[in-house]
Amino acid sequence: MSPPPPSEFSDAPKPNFWRVPEAAPEKYTKATAIEPDVLPPHGSRSAYPKPWEQPAPPHGRLWFVMGAMAGIAAVTVTFYSEISAVTEREMGKLFSTTTPPQNEKAAIKKDSAPAPVAPPIAEVPKALPAPTSLPSLSFHSMGPAAETSWPRGVALPDTPEVTVIKEDTAAGEFIYRVPPYEFRSDTLLGPDTLRDFARVFKSAWLLNCLLPLDLRPTPEKDHEAFIAKIFRSKADYHSAGGMPGSSGTYLRDQGVILVPLESIGVKIINNRVQTEHSDRHETLIHEITHQMMNAWLPRLPLWFIEGSAEYAAMAEYIHGRFYLSQMQDRLRLYLRDHGQKDRQIIMRAPAALMTTTHHDWAQALGTDHQSASANYTSAALLTYYFYHLDGQGDAAHVIAWLRDLERGRPPAEALEEHLLRGRSPEKLANDLANAFHQTGMKLEFVN
Repeated sequence: MSPPPPSEFSDAPKPNFWRVPEAAPEKYTKATAIEPDVLPPHGSRSAYPKPWEQPAPPHGRLWFVMGAMAGIAAVTVTFYSEISAVTEREMGKLFSTTTPPQNEKAAIKKDSAPAPVAPPIAEVPKALPAPTSLPSLSFHSMGPAAETSWPRGVALPDTPEVTVIKEDTAAGEFIYRVPPYEFRSDTLLGPDTLRDFARVFKSAWLLNCLLPLDLRPTPEKDHEAFIAKIFRSKADYHSAGGMPGSSGTYLRDQGVILVPLESIGVKIINNRVQTEHSDRHETLIHEITHQMMNAWLPRLPLWFIEGSAEYAAMAEYIHGRFYLSQMQDRLRLYLRDHGQKDRQIIMRAPAALMTTTHHDWAQALGTDHQSASANYTSAALLTYYFYHLDGQGDAAHVIAWLRDLERGRPPAEALEEHLLRGRSPEKLANDLANAFHQTGMKLEFVN
């Protein structure tokens, strides 16, 4: 496989010390022929003389060698006797204490090289307060335990059963339950629509349970189930708090998902709800993933909140089953759907993406479709990298990062240790470009 192309973040190329220099190449490429009389004739005894067949050295040379060896031994003994006492004293100091006394500290400081003097500055900034730990997370998940490795697929064992809790046409209140979910609609939902809803909600919940991220999805505080509110019209959806320009919104302060029917393939025809038979539920899966991570959201950066939801939404979903074995192909399809090309993928630079605020993200979503699309695709690419391309490609660094967040470690510290690992934004961008180049995708970074 050919090496990745150089980028602006690449280190300077190192010289190849095995390459023949351009100057005087004949010195390295031409050899002098061995003269025939250098080697003994083939088969001659003198070709491989045996030690006992060698002539004895002259006696004078032997005495000279013995005298030289005796002199070296005498010098060695003298040198050892001179330094042994000093060495014993210094070794005693070394093992007697790990902190030298004050007078020894002064001597060490005097003998050491002077420290470089920092350039003067107009004002010394105040030190930031030390980060404080957050409370550890607690879960009462109703789902199965997470897998220990990345699953190739996740599937419901059977079709979920829907329980009708309330159908009040006069009040416009319709409540249906499919554990661990409760649907609250402002219009009557038919059996086919309910079955389709139940299947996608419950399989998305199961996906987030089984991923080795070990999220342990838990309903919001004071809720026995996850709540989804479904709206007949986009106007009602926006009035309830749906974000302009979106096809679904998770309201963390209320602990609910808001979904307009038209965004999930449901149409109202002659006052009857009809479901288009399609498994394109990307928007719904995206919002469900947000809700599955409700306990984690205050500790997670925005790029990962959106990137992990995009990852789940880009997985192939068919009738209650997620296929995860071909996620690289699904990523390519996802990028093409967003107007990207394999050899010219526009991604926001990590330094800009990882510091984007909620305000800027929401503003782009409402006013600048192109910037909003770039935000989502960039978050998906960065998340995919940490899941499948960083380190050994087993998401071990992400999993360790989440465990630290779960224990209450300050988010900035956990991010630096497990995801950045001392890498500057430029170095991370270079690693991203190299990793995706190996998959046949070329990244171009923008702010």
